Amino acid sequence: MNPSADPSEVDTASWRGQDLRLVPAAATAWLGTLSGLLGGWWITMLCGAVAVVLAITAGVRAHRTASRWVVGLGALAVLGVLTAGPVALRIRAAEHDDLRAAAARGSEVTTKVVVTERPRPVRGAGYADRRAGTRLVVIAATVDTVVTGERAVDSAGRILLLAPAEGWTDLLPGQQVTASGRLAPAKGAELTVAVLSVRGPPSALGPAPWWQRAAESLRTGLRELCAVLPEEQAGLVPGLVVGDTSTLSPRVEREFTDSGMSHLMAVSGDIVRATHGACQVASCASASTAGPPTSTNAPSTTS
Repeated sequence: MNPSADPSEVDTASWRGQDLRLVPAAATAWLGTLSGLLGGWWITMLCGAVAVVLAITAGVRAHRTASRWVVGLGALAVLGVLTAGPVALRIRAAEHDDLRAAAARGSEVTTKVVVTERPRPVRGAGYADRRAGTRLVVIAATVDTVVTGERAVDSAGRILLLAPAEGWTDLLPGQQVTASGRLAPAKGAELTVAVLSVRGPPSALGPAPWWQRAAESLRTGLRELCAVLPEEQAGLVPGLVVGDTSTLSPRVEREFTDSGMSHLMAVSGDIVRATHGACQVASCASASTAGPPTSTNAPSTTS
């Protein structure tokens, strides 16, 4: 677009070349899931069913006219089936999990869970004779068994453990652990069915899968290598490289959060790093195949 042109003029021609065939399928998955979490599992099932009907109806017509939308409508039908089926059923299972009722009552329970994510530190400010630092960790897990009083609760839902940092910080995904504490309701519009405020250290610890132990070994090696750097840089490098924020300083973490860039130390950061690495590999490959630069203006020599 010409910079000197009237801003009110919109170059509609630039939009005509965009391929929007997958937009309906993506909208069905996102909006169907979100509406189900907010309003109920049946809305997710309804959205998926409507998408399938529309995809089949429009797909028959598109096939007759050899339209380029056939592929997009096929994707809409597939995601519609997945939204109306597995996604809706997953939301329904979380809504009707028996542990929600126990959490609403604030029941005392003993539960055996499987850790699904690495513990996330909760940093607190210092007061009185307590120093600022990490005293609690948040651990995502799935329920294996739950006992409240003398009664077993039928649950296989997702749960959050709010546990003391001591004894819980080094847990790895895939480990089975037994914890006791008081349940509390989880926030709405989530698949998490309850929050458990844990008392004491973990018990009956199971082994982590070998690949999780190998990953932790790599993270530990990276932290040791970064120990020669100043404190803030030593905590930042593992966060950017492998998403390990366990040694990140509170000031750096606060600055990343305030600037809206904390995703660089999570999944989005992995994508950025993978893309950057792929670009570097492609650049090196093209440079190696191009050969040395040649000049067509080099002066000729005569004997």
